[in-house]
Amino acid sequence: KTPPTFDAVTWIIFLLLSCCMSFYAGVWMGWTIAPQDCNKDPSLRVLDRLDQSTPDCTDICLNAVIGGTGELAHKLDGKLDVIIEEALKTKCPSNQGGNGASDHSTNKRFSRSLSHFANGLVSINRKDLFNTYDLGVPMDANAESEDVLMLYDTKSALPSDKEIAHAAENGGEIPHTDAASATANCDSMNVMFVKNTDPKLRQCMTIVGGQYRGYHIQRWMRVVGQGAHGKIDKNAPLRLTGRLTTTSGFDEFHYPSSNNVHQHQDILLKYLTNLDDIKRDLGSILKKIAIENTIIVSTVNKGQSELLMNFVCSSRSRGFDLGNFLVFPTDLFSKELAEGMGIATYYAEKLMDSIPTTEAAKYGDATFGHVMMAKVICVHLVSELGYDLLFQDVDVIWFKDPMKFFHDSESAIANYDVYFQGKAFFLAQYCHQVEANNNLLATSPLFIR
Repeated sequence: KTPPTFDAVTWIIFLLLSCCMSFYAGVWMGWTIAPQDCNKDPSLRVLDRLDQSTPDCTDICLNAVIGGTGELAHKLDGKLDVIIEEALKTKCPSNQGGNGASDHSTNKRFSRSLSHFANGLVSINRKDLFNTYDLGVPMDANAESEDVLMLYDTKSALPSDKEIAHAAENGGEIPHTDAASATANCDSMNVMFVKNTDPKLRQCMTIVGGQYRGYHIQRWMRVVGQGAHGKIDKNAPLRLTGRLTTTSGFDEFHYPSSNNVHQHQDILLKYLTNLDDIKRDLGSILKKIAIENTIIVSTVNKGQSELLMNFVCSSRSRGFDLGNFLVFPTDLFSKELAEGMGIATYYAEKLMDSIPTTEAAKYGDATFGHVMMAKVICVHLVSELGYDLLFQDVDVIWFKDPMKFFHDSESAIANYDVYFQGKAFFLAQYCHQVEANNNLLATSPLFIR
């Protein structure tokens, strides 16, 4: 049976009314959620920061897009910020000043283009920082009266103190805080040591963020010429230099000759070829003389033999026990001299035959370098065999027995594995981050657990 015409018309009218209501409801909802002029509606000031007395359309738009934390923009290396910034110039023209630039960053310490690695800055007393963290270098003078700068990569790393965080993030005087508070929210901390040793050198420091994680400092100087002929020319362009280039432009790095290379290859080959036999013979000696698993180690050649005699005589006159003192002589003369004074020796003739018997004429000359090789060998061997060792040069004397200090289990530094002292002067060719006189092996004393 055919349905009545009235029923069909009723359904058509109902559908038309539903469509109209849905359309106008959608229009009304779209109108209510459309972006509003944040400079006219005070109710939109929910994202004002402590430093803002006026609303910021930029923050509202950014938070809507990147979820408030800015993580996506940070990971995209600021590219999203640039896109949004360009769009805001059109969408929020009321936020632009007379010069056409956005007012958003006028009270920020760092502009948006730096926000991918710079979001705050504080100062910390240098002595406080060194007392809080073991930075591995000696603390220079005037530390108590000088500060260091700490730059924050992200806002979440800023100090918990809201006033300090506010001042760190925004313009004005750089806030000062203690080291513990400054680093409380840092998951990692990069430390860079810089010092201008030449007051006449106009030094600059550049931090490149968002590039790659580097673990060294590049040094650029206005240098002309090469090697010993290098010099500073203030009209020359900046160019990358090596770490041994002095402030005057002189390059102290000396390339080893072919003879040097072959000579050291021969020494290393002898060492590795005879290592098992040497360790076996040396091990039997160390087992007999070790005291509390510790060996006192020195090396000497004929040219320095009188200094060895001085140390032994001085120590015995003060009643110090040298029963665990082992000398690595580099020649037969030194071996017989040490044994004649009742000191244990280990003479590896195959390794030491290339070392001169005379003393070095000056610091760092060829003889000095050969003797340094002997120091490397004796320290490595004793450490390889599992003993604690105190290495020292023969040009020292003891006023007190150092073993009591190193064996004090109650000492605040008893858990340190290596003890050494730096030199009073620093030569770039002999130091890395910390100078311990030729890579830790010539400073006296050197204690290694």
